[in-house]
Amino acid sequence: MKTKLSLQWIVRMLLILVVTGDILSIPAQLASAKPLTAPFTNCAAQTEIPQMECEALTALYDSTNGVTWWNKTNWLQTNTPCDWHGVTCDGGYVTSIVLEENGLNGPIPPELGNLGSLASLNLWNNQISGAIPIQLSNLENLTLLHLGDNDVNGFIPQELGNLASLIKLDLSGNRLSGSIPPELGNLTSLEWLDLGSNQLSGIVPIQLGDLTNLTDLSLTNNQISGSIPSQLGDLTNLEYLDLSINQLSGPIPLQLGDLTYLLGLDLEANQLSGPIPLQLGNLTNLSSLQLGSNQLNGSIPVSLGNLSNLSWLGLYNNHLSGSIPPQLGNLTYLGILGLSDNQLSGSIPTEIGNLTNLTMLSLHNNQLTGSLPPQIGNLANLQWANLTYNQLSGSIPSQIGNLTHLQHLELDKNQLSGEFPTSITNLTGLYYFKFDQCAGLTSNDADVITFLSQFAPNWNICDQDMSVKRIGSAIVVPVGDATPSFAEGTNFGGVGIDKARGFDFDIFNNGSIKPLRLTGGPIVTISGDPSFSVRTQPQPASEVQPGAATRFRIRFSPKSLGLHTAIISIANDDADKNPYIFTVQGVGARYDAYESDNDFASARTIIPGVSQTHSIFPMGDRDHVKFTLTAPSNVVLETSGVDGYDTEIALYDANHNLVGYDNDGGDFLYSRLARTCLNALPAGEYYLKTYVYEGVIPEYQLDLKIVPCVTAVRASHKSTSFTVTFSEPVIGVDMVSPQFDDFTLVTSPGISGASITDVNGSGATYVVKVNAGSGAGMIRLDVPVTATITDLDGNPLANLPFTSGETYTLSTTSFFSSATNDGWTLESSEYSSRANAKDNSGHLLVGDNAKNRQYRSLLYFDTSSLPNDATVIEATLKIKLADVTAGTDPFSTHGSLFAEMKNGIFGKSPLENTDFQAVAYPKRSLGNFIPVDGEAGWYQLVLNPANFKYVNVNGVTQFRIRFTKDDDNDKVADFISFYSGDDATNPPQLIIEYTTP
Repeated sequence: MKTKLSLQWIVRMLLILVVTGDILSIPAQLASAKPLTAPFTNCAAQTEIPQMECEALTALYDSTNGVTWWNKTNWLQTNTPCDWHGVTCDGGYVTSIVLEENGLNGPIPPELGNLGSLASLNLWNNQISGAIPIQLSNLENLTLLHLGDNDVNGFIPQELGNLASLIKLDLSGNRLSGSIPPELGNLTSLEWLDLGSNQLSGIVPIQLGDLTNLTDLSLTNNQISGSIPSQLGDLTNLEYLDLSINQLSGPIPLQLGDLTYLLGLDLEANQLSGPIPLQLGNLTNLSSLQLGSNQLNGSIPVSLGNLSNLSWLGLYNNHLSGSIPPQLGNLTYLGILGLSDNQLSGSIPTEIGNLTNLTMLSLHNNQLTGSLPPQIGNLANLQWANLTYNQLSGSIPSQIGNLTHLQHLELDKNQLSGEFPTSITNLTGLYYFKFDQCAGLTSNDADVITFLSQFAPNWNICDQDMSVKRIGSAIVVPVGDATPSFAEGTNFGGVGIDKARGFDFDIFNNGSIKPLRLTGGPIVTISGDPSFSVRTQPQPASEVQPGAATRFRIRFSPKSLGLHTAIISIANDDADKNPYIFTVQGVGARYDAYESDNDFASARTIIPGVSQTHSIFPMGDRDHVKFTLTAPSNVVLETSGVDGYDTEIALYDANHNLVGYDNDGGDFLYSRLARTCLNALPAGEYYLKTYVYEGVIPEYQLDLKIVPCVTAVRASHKSTSFTVTFSEPVIGVDMVSPQFDDFTLVTSPGISGASITDVNGSGATYVVKVNAGSGAGMIRLDVPVTATITDLDGNPLANLPFTSGETYTLSTTSFFSSATNDGWTLESSEYSSRANAKDNSGHLLVGDNAKNRQYRSLLYFDTSSLPNDATVIEATLKIKLADVTAGTDPFSTHGSLFAEMKNGIFGKSPLENTDFQAVAYPKRSLGNFIPVDGEAGWYQLVLNPANFKYVNVNGVTQFRIRFTKDDDNDKVADFISFYSGDDATNPPQLIIEYTTP
């Protein structure tokens, strides 16, 4: 009655307005007013459906936190449950519940088992948790059960095998465990079964072979083991079979060749062995065949040439041998050919030129020989090619210039020779080109040289690079050096009259291709004071190969007191360093001191921390000391004050057996013998003998120290930090920001902005966190000589500087998305969550159309060029706005723009309708895009480190972008467009920063 009076009042008011001529804008909700519905009080008060069914709906609302649902229109608000969002009724009973992507959070209530007329239950992509209630097996009219992309756990109830009417069962993307119930073989009406991306184990039940109406079967990404049952060959209506990413073993059943309706077969990433069955050549409708990452052997069957509809063939990472069958040239629809990481031999067949639709060619890591066939120039659509690590020879054919869509080309680690063809400059879309620098490929064409320099600026600079260093020194003697130093080994220090000291030097060829030729006769000449001489037998080699060295010796034997100098000259064919000249010097000296402890019997006792004064005179004298360790100790014995004399020290045990030796006195102004860290000395009595190789020493200091040391610096590639381990507890570590003075970062020139951000720890272990900065190169953490760290007794560290820790190899790579494989998908109807349209010919669309159907777009990045041992430390996805194509800007109406990703591709092929709803990993959003400061139109999403593991270092990384709201229910097209890989200037970018061990 209230409703009727309200309507009469509205009509009366409208008449008054017409008569008086007033103009009033009527609110839309009044203009289209419907009879009001009584508010909801309880299920007993409503009469639309049975009370028990109403209570099942309220149980669902309460159990899954209905107050936080994205759309809860009318739920528990009206007495008409059939009008509640997502609920459909027929004949007074609930027949459908569709609440996909609606923020449900919590377990499925068992009361849903009371909805006896329910035909469809779709709770896809929420946060449903807990186990699948056994009571769902009561729903004998159920035809669709979709619980995919939730957090459901526990076992799959065997009672689900009672749902005889079930046509579609999707439990994918959850945490289900245990085995697949054989009882599912009773669901003979089933057309779709997806149990992928769970934690299922056990075997594939042979009873699944009874599901003869199946068109889709997916068990991907589980831990299923055992063999593939031959009974799956009975599923003759099957169109898609996906058993990838499991632990299946044994041969591929021949019976799979009977599945002649099959469009996609994916068995990759298992442990399958044996040959590829010839019978797979019967699957002439097949568009995708994925057998990669198994242990298959034998040859590639020529029968695969019968698969005339094939667009993707993946046989990579197996043990296949023999040649590439020319019959693969019959696969004229083929877009991706992956044969890498096998043992294939022979030449690349010329018939490969028939694959004119090919966009990706992967033949690397095989044993292919012969030349690149000119017919490769027929692959006009090729975008990505990797032929590395083969034995290909000959020249690069000029026809390669026809591949104008090529973006990524790798030819290195082969035996190619000759000149680069001038046509290579036609490859204007190329952004990654890898070839062997200085390995036989040349060019004199200015345009070609300019082109190649984009990828390797010094690609044709292959000359020698000569350097000279004294043995034991890390410092190169500079060309033209006129200032001798002890560090370089060019200062021989003091030597007694008529005594001698000799130093050995190495001549290095640091080049990569050409040998270094030493052209003098003799090779090393010396001029100046005759106290210096060069050892002439044996002579240094006259030719030094790349990466090799040859050796010579300089001897200083003064005849008079005072300073002596000479000039060393080495003639060579290094244009920049001919001749290689440097100066040496030494001092003639006289010594008269004498000390009698020149044998073991007269050894004096030395104690830790107490310095003793000694001499070694006359020539041939030996200085002996002894000491006792009561416990295993880090021991450092060192001499000081010897001013460059070639002191040598030898350590012996109680039985006079040699246990340690050091002769570095000539390099570092003192000899130093350290038995620390893992080589600490055990308890016992020890003797030390100190002497000189040539000459005498009137006075020097000898010290014995028991010290701490750094045992290891390990790089944690997962967290960008270093763990520093000491031999014993230490104190005094600088943990105060920003100095952290006890540690230093060493970086290669390509890295900028690296810094230490935090130091924490105690005792013997400390963790040093690092900001890796930007750029590419190496980062190492050192403990410098200035470190003030000591043990608990105040002894400083012994083995400083510590520069031998593990390093980060830091690299940054920008990937651009694929023009062919980028695109959008469009929902088939507003609530279907399925697509029936796709397009890869233009911009990427997100938003909705005039029928409230959602657009979702796909981005395809080939990230296979990342090293297999790469650890991603930063990843950024960037897209650029093209224009707001229709209606209201969805950024103002559709919520946030977010992304999902997949390690690999979402579907069976790079872009297909099922990409709209395919499972993503992680299943939740990666985060939202935000505008990039200072870059107009660009949006970026910085990945959380938890998602770095989904970047695929072996193939493709794909992203799906969409708004948080599927539509705004206004029946108006509201979508926005972003540039796809089709745009040469603004393609989507995936910027990866990574480390390698």
